[in-house]
Amino acid sequence: MRCGLHSSHDVGVRLFRTGSHQLVQAFNVRAPVASVVFSPDGRKLLAASRDGRALVWDTSTGTLLHTFPNGAAVLDAVFAGQGSLVVTGSADKALRIWDASSGVLLHTVAESHAVKTLVVSPDGSLVVVVAAGDPVARVYSLPSGDLVAPLTQQAEVTAAAFNFSGGLLVTTGRRNGYVWNTQTWELKHLLVGHDAAITDVVFAADGRAVTTSIDSSARVWNPETGDLLFTLLGQHQQKVLAAAISPDGTQIVTASADRTARDWKAPLGSTPTVFAGHTGGVNGVSFSRDGRLLLTASDDGTARLWNPVLPALLPFGAQTGAVTTTSYSPDGRLVLSAGADGTARLWGLDGKLRRTLPHTARVNQAAFVSGGREVLTASDDGTAKLWRVSDGALLVSFPHGAPVRAALLGADGIVTAGADGAVKLWTRAGRLVWSQAQGSPIAAAAVNATIVATGAADGTIRVWRERDGVLLHTLQGHTAAITSLTFSRDGTVLASGSSDDTARLWSSDGAPLHVLAGHTFGVTSVAFNFDGTRLVTASVDGDARIWNVATGRTVHRLSFHVSTVSQAAFSPDGRWVVTAGPTAAAIWQVRTGRLLYDLHGTSGQLLTAAFATDSRRIVVGTSTGNVAGFNCTVCAGTPALLAQARAALRGLGLPGG
Repeated sequence: MRCGLHSSHDVGVRLFRTGSHQLVQAFNVRAPVASVVFSPDGRKLLAASRDGRALVWDTSTGTLLHTFPNGAAVLDAVFAGQGSLVVTGSADKALRIWDASSGVLLHTVAESHAVKTLVVSPDGSLVVVVAAGDPVARVYSLPSGDLVAPLTQQAEVTAAAFNFSGGLLVTTGRRNGYVWNTQTWELKHLLVGHDAAITDVVFAADGRAVTTSIDSSARVWNPETGDLLFTLLGQHQQKVLAAAISPDGTQIVTASADRTARDWKAPLGSTPTVFAGHTGGVNGVSFSRDGRLLLTASDDGTARLWNPVLPALLPFGAQTGAVTTTSYSPDGRLVLSAGADGTARLWGLDGKLRRTLPHTARVNQAAFVSGGREVLTASDDGTAKLWRVSDGALLVSFPHGAPVRAALLGADGIVTAGADGAVKLWTRAGRLVWSQAQGSPIAAAAVNATIVATGAADGTIRVWRERDGVLLHTLQGHTAAITSLTFSRDGTVLASGSSDDTARLWSSDGAPLHVLAGHTFGVTSVAFNFDGTRLVTASVDGDARIWNVATGRTVHRLSFHVSTVSQAAFSPDGRWVVTAGPTAAAIWQVRTGRLLYDLHGTSGQLLTAAFATDSRRIVVGTSTGNVAGFNCTVCAGTPALLAQARAALRGLGLPGG
């Protein structure tokens, strides 16, 4: 039986089955519970109660087996001697050693301070006492209770832990850690680096130690040498209270007063995964023995089980060069990608290649048009092409004559914009209607119902009347190349992004509305939400930002990626944003700006990202040609989430299913 525990400052202990989250047993203690622990064989449960008792139950039947009376609140209780002993520490400044089978008190050891934490050696023969306000950690032999060694620090002992072999003990204090040789009890090393009190210390199977601190950091050490291996810093917003290391040593999870736990994965240095949802500080964290579950405890009175196996991007297929664009078909049944290998490709949801749409040079852009029945591509081979999706047939080629940076379906035909600085309108049959010169290589273009906007390397934006190519406006203000252009869905507002570190909003009649300043490096993409009230920008500075279109002010700064965010896009329902960073994609909640998922699992720098029309699935493309996706089940709307919940309840045989 695999179970998890929950104890809190109410008056009970609850035992849950981890596979189904079903409540197995509820133990009424009738007093606040300080700690709970399983026996080594998992058959018994030991709780330390603030009313002066320690209690042991049979986990299968819920039967109370023994009550161990102490003289004051029991602050900690542990099994020792391979489960044959119970050791309690209490507020009456006493350590007590009990026979676990009979409940008989074997020894009482007087301490000078309230005993708040007990740490048992791996072989169960020693117990370390950490007492409130005491600068000495005392080591006692079990079951005799004889003092083995008093370990003196410069200030109060805050935590202690043995390594897996039992050859080393680390105790911690106001700033430093102390490494003790358990054969001689001599001080071996000082662990120096924290700026405030250390709150926890844990060991990995490979011998590394991790300490956490009020200074909002965790640090990874080699206790054999005293060397600091890595500092986990810059993510938690408040003090770090506890840590756990996965059984295989590849994950370090830290728990913080900022209401989150964070999973730092090997190799250390990447941004950690955030486990968010508690409404109070997270004060405890533990892995299951197989590493497949993570348990967190919080000041909000709840414990939560998490799956520490990280959500990952799953492959659709691959181009043979960097991917330049990705998208879903309007019906969500196909994925479109294009790349530097000179092709656009259509993929089924099963990852099978359905069609290859060939150019003779890099394809810069590809998009579904005509309700998903056709695909329009733009290429460095000097052409744009229109393809039929059903059979991949080439319908029309538009010979622009220079590398085509953008091809768009307008109200009056096909618009192409190129590196030669020209913008052209073609009929759907391929006849040139008009051609105009921008005067500088064009990098981006956008259309609404009646006008075409083109952005160039010189920082200018020109607005043309689509039907006849008449220049309506020249928009000036950017001081570096235009990188991205888009109209709001109603066509009334144009957004531009530039290498000058800003985005700008313009009225469709050419009037400047807002300068969106805040990024510290160039803006790589701009995108409106469905109703045009919000704009999301991505930047080389590693951030994306959500802006209020009416005021031009930042609503949320989306900080997670370590460097360039190549693209950011809203979900069609406007509730989510996806960002493509250098090593991971991320999904964010628009309402709060909170990170929902960070998604790894593919190689190369992520260059593109887009949602499907269901606002649940995303597709990304990378610099190594990989095309991958992810299904965000929690991104579904309320009816779908209710259906998922009912299905889960049915599976558990619970009411409501």
